[in-house]
Amino acid sequence: MKYVILLEKDTRAQAEIKEALRKINQDFQVLSFQKLEELANWVNELIKDGVANTLGKNGDDSPMVPLMILERDQLGRNKNQLLTQMRSLFIRRGLCTFQDPVGCILTSFDNFDLDRKDIEDPSITNIIFKPFDKLILEEHLKLAAAGIKVESKGGDLFHMQAKSKVEMLKDIELVSFCEYGFVTKTEEPVTEGRISKYYSTLFEINRTNYAYGECVYNQKVKDKNYYLSYFQFVAMETPFINHMRKVVMKAAKIPFNLPYYSKKTTPTRVRQWAMDDDKRDKISAMLKEFVQFLPCSIVTKEEAQAVSSVAPTDLLVVLKEDYAHVRTFAEPSQIIVISFDKIDEDFLREAEGAMDVITLLADRMYIKSKVKFLSSRNTEMPWELVQKSESIQSGNPVDVVEVSESGIFITYAKPMKIGTFRKFLMLLDKEATNTPFTATCNSIKKNEKGEYVHHFVFFGMTDAYLKRIRLWIRNTFIEKKQDTP
Repeated sequence: MKYVILLEKDTRAQAEIKEALRKINQDFQVLSFQKLEELANWVNELIKDGVANTLGKNGDDSPMVPLMILERDQLGRNKNQLLTQMRSLFIRRGLCTFQDPVGCILTSFDNFDLDRKDIEDPSITNIIFKPFDKLILEEHLKLAAAGIKVESKGGDLFHMQAKSKVEMLKDIELVSFCEYGFVTKTEEPVTEGRISKYYSTLFEINRTNYAYGECVYNQKVKDKNYYLSYFQFVAMETPFINHMRKVVMKAAKIPFNLPYYSKKTTPTRVRQWAMDDDKRDKISAMLKEFVQFLPCSIVTKEEAQAVSSVAPTDLLVVLKEDYAHVRTFAEPSQIIVISFDKIDEDFLREAEGAMDVITLLADRMYIKSKVKFLSSRNTEMPWELVQKSESIQSGNPVDVVEVSESGIFITYAKPMKIGTFRKFLMLLDKEATNTPFTATCNSIKKNEKGEYVHHFVFFGMTDAYLKRIRLWIRNTFIEKKQDTP
């Protein structure tokens, strides 16, 4: 027989929970407690008299406890420790298994003083806020009771097959920053040349709170089990550059000479690659002023047809629209991409590994300093770092397979750990000031392409979050219909 432990003093909430449990499984036996002291007495009885005398009084020789539903406000400050101890007790007593431990749902009102970091703990399966949305309540109780076996198919919730993308966020530790980039502390080295989006209040300006960073160097810290990863800003425009300069100017700075992964071979000449005549003349004038130490020439249309005209030691200054062609015969690490317009994220994914990606919407002095260094024989760029320790988030797009109001299915190249917390940005507009959704990894399976399909369950959904999810689902559904011929 399966037992559900329920600690809830609100009689209305208690009735709604019991109704939802009956819909999930009519054979659930609910052990109800209104006060923590009553639950504590029952646990002491379980410890003292054993399972047979506590739950086996009616001849039940194999009782199991798949789920606990506990009122958060009654658990006190040490709730995570208490929940971990109860889970360990149930495993030892055979009421659940180590591989599939008892699920734990907390109930609470969405108070302004609620510390979300405090409840984002492996001991907590989810938290459901009052007053309950009955469909959401039933779905999350079903997921928690079923453990890692369920994939959240069917039921009363709307599930949409969605070929779309969302951003998956990961917390990383910021160590320092400057006007050209920033430094993070990571357990594993970041792939040099990789471009990602990074979110932080440090980068907040106007309606955006992110910057694009390209990893240019990894440093293994001696006698430590971590790396310092150095990122340069890419595709940044004047307002952001001015913002970072103001922040840096107010703080104490530490000089540091940063090696660049892309400058392992010293360039011997600069070659300008631009098939557009007007743009070529403007870039040529800029390079004549900024490039001081190397010969600089323009690749003619005739030379452009001959792949052999590009040497491994050439530094290529390439227009964004010509990049895809040049990339077919030149290494990205010898290419500086120049754009006359704003650079979008899709292109940045294509340009991963490039020496730099610069928009001419950036500040002139900023462009000059970058081009001057990249076209020099120096392999290290002088940075003045400001020490700052805080958590920032890296954001990378992932493919969505299916989404509902309770969770999301995504594909990822490698499996994550069950119970892993991640945050997802489901953007409703072009700006990235949207609040991220927290979710926990519920199950994983491998598809026919060899990708890992992860089912993440949304964690701690409030009415405001649910409205945003429903709006995203609606917008994505409309876009899907419009794209269908």
